[in-house]
Amino acid sequence: MKDYTLNKADKNKFILRYYRAEDRIIVEYADGTTWKYEDTEENEATIQEKMKEQVAKDSKAKGQSCVKGRNLSVVLTGATVVGLGVLGYVNPEIPLYLTGGIAGLTTAIGAVKIAKNQTVINDIYKHRFFHKNADKLNQTAIANAVLLTGTSKKMQRLVSQTEEGKMPFDYNTIEKLSLKDLKTIMENLEKDEYFGLSYKEEDKQPIKQNIKK
Repeated sequence: MKDYTLNKADKNKFILRYYRAEDRIIVEYADGTTWKYEDTEENEATIQEKMKEQVAKDSKAKGQSCVKGRNLSVVLTGATVVGLGVLGYVNPEIPLYLTGGIAGLTTAIGAVKIAKNQTVINDIYKHRFFHKNADKLNQTAIANAVLLTGTSKKMQRLVSQTEEGKMPFDYNTIEKLSLKDLKTIMENLEKDEYFGLSYKEEDKQPIKQNIKK
């Protein structure tokens, strides 16, 4: 998960991700710190609930902020480049390499800011989509592997390696998945419900040996 905080003071309580190591759950926070906790189901459930709250409560304001920032960068970058072009036209004595260099630098800086904001926006879209469809996504993925048709190998590998009794998707595991993958599953489910056809039982099971890294 990307950092959805708007204030520096909130970063020390915002969870980006977690992983397991040394019989512990390692949590990475937005302020750059890493905390080690006991690896228990209760602790993981609490972490998942906090991440769910982050998507529900923090993502909207952050998304709006990033959209404004992205749009402002587009406008300012375009206006600066045009302004430099006009300046060079009305003042031909100004060296072309100078206005061109400034325009190039401005464009590069603007592109970085635009890309940074867009990355967060895309992450928010993905997490909010998952937040809305979490139950259906998980139930569909574990019930019928055919409904993973068209998804990435990364998605299929995650499902095939999920332990029995557990759900493949949560607020941590979807970090490396794309919004396109999640939408594909929902589209496949809609198609499946529309036709209502049956499958052979062996086709519904994930094929682990065919999923390569």
